[in-house]
Amino acid sequence: MKLAVWLIAAFTLLQACKLFLPTLARQDVYEDDAAQHIWWMYQFQDPALFPDDPSVAYFRRLIDPPGYKMLFGALGRFIDAQVLSEALPFVLCVPMVVLAFWLSRDAAKGVVAGAIAGSAYLIYVAMHGLRGGFPRSFALPILLLGVWAITSRRLAWLGSAFVASALFFPPMAITLGLFSLTVLGIRISREKKMPSGWAACGLLTMLAASIVLTVYGRTPPAGIGRPPTRQEAEAMPEYHAGGRIKFFDSDWRNYYFGSKPSAVGLGLGMSAAVVLLLAVTVAVYPRAISLEAWVLLATSLSAFVLAHALLFRLYFPNRYTMYALPVFGMMWVASVAGQMFSRDAAGAGPLQGLVRLIGRPRVGVSLAAAAVLLGAVAVGVDVKKRLAGPPSWSPGKGGEQVAAFLRTLPRQTLVAAHPDDAGHIPLRARRSVLASTEMSVPLHVEFYRQCAERTEAELEACYASDWKEVDALRDRYGAAVFVVNRMRYSDMPSIRYLEPFRKKNEDRVALGREKGFVLLHPPAERVLFEAGDMVVIRLGK
Repeated sequence: MKLAVWLIAAFTLLQACKLFLPTLARQDVYEDDAAQHIWWMYQFQDPALFPDDPSVAYFRRLIDPPGYKMLFGALGRFIDAQVLSEALPFVLCVPMVVLAFWLSRDAAKGVVAGAIAGSAYLIYVAMHGLRGGFPRSFALPILLLGVWAITSRRLAWLGSAFVASALFFPPMAITLGLFSLTVLGIRISREKKMPSGWAACGLLTMLAASIVLTVYGRTPPAGIGRPPTRQEAEAMPEYHAGGRIKFFDSDWRNYYFGSKPSAVGLGLGMSAAVVLLLAVTVAVYPRAISLEAWVLLATSLSAFVLAHALLFRLYFPNRYTMYALPVFGMMWVASVAGQMFSRDAAGAGPLQGLVRLIGRPRVGVSLAAAAVLLGAVAVGVDVKKRLAGPPSWSPGKGGEQVAAFLRTLPRQTLVAAHPDDAGHIPLRARRSVLASTEMSVPLHVEFYRQCAERTEAELEACYASDWKEVDALRDRYGAAVFVVNRMRYSDMPSIRYLEPFRKKNEDRVALGREKGFVLLHPPAERVLFEAGDMVVIRLGK
């Protein structure tokens, strides 16, 4: 067992370094969602940042959950917010792997090979979900805690999982609620008594419910509005191919299967293969998979269906399967491996011989050391390659130098740019932007209406042939500078941009190529800073 623990620990460390080290080691490399969740956290260090920025009200009061804000409020005063978020995955992988090992060991009925197989499976297929240190990074450890609490009959820990869900990732409370109610209902009907610890669990669950109702039951701040209805969303190009959120699809196979926010997380072919493998498992090992595992599968799919029925009221449907299905897979793998390697398994002689061979101290340690060494070399090569890669702010060179210059401008400076460039500025320069691709999420009607209007204005100015269209950003919104990225005039994704802006932007680019783009040839007195492909232009006369 000690060798198994060390082997899993080594695999965890290698996988964590592969997934999380490049972003932590380079400040100019970060996950896209840092432009949503992390940038405004710098207010904890400097409250004067981002004054009167509507996006701060949106993400701070409505999007980021209370526990996440409290964590950054406590630590973000002393640690750079981006560094803190990129260090969190290293911390979160510890409870994730410990709980995964305990669950796998129980699913394998104590067989060490099963515990290793289940843990390794989850580390390989699901640890990437911790990346970035965002609210969703807490989802998998919280789910594992709740499932372990049910399987080990420690209901106080189940209540703790509900509280953690309310504080860090509220959608997980729905998954855990359906799962725990079903399992506990079956147990109570069979055992004819209340389970031990139900009172503590009930009190903690009520605390979690009060947190959710207090935080999310309030009227949204002015200028935010309600989520779109299904009919409204279906009519919005933003929710279709080419839009900001590729949700709807005319082909039901693409709509329900795959990696889209509307999909279950597996392709149709893979889903069919999983069903077939489950059928084989049941036929060969009829009682290998536990009741709790089957209930987790069933209730996660039920939550997926419920999220579709209440579209956008319970966030995206895929959030209810993207964590539960890997945990079910882990329990499935551990159960099957436990059956295969158990001492009383029929025909397990060769496998038991292999286990006895590996169980010899010198052989086992030598094989483990060789595997860890090979893994370390592979991870080292991969990390080195990613550390030498381009920065997150691309295409174009000079983004970090421009960010450093923008930090020298007054805190109230409002910056305009191509929306794709603007997404990097609040995080790296700590200055507000007019609009950006990352922040313009069509999840609330009134807020997105403002974002869409400002995005259109930025694109119009970016590809303008007349300085009046550029300076209008100062007159209408108070923008002080425009960050020009010369690569946006030849990069086709930048030119085509997203729906519903695509057609108008292609037309204005065609016109600009005939008449000339004024931002590519600014007068010297307007140029405040230049680095690489980037130029900071003063707006107004």
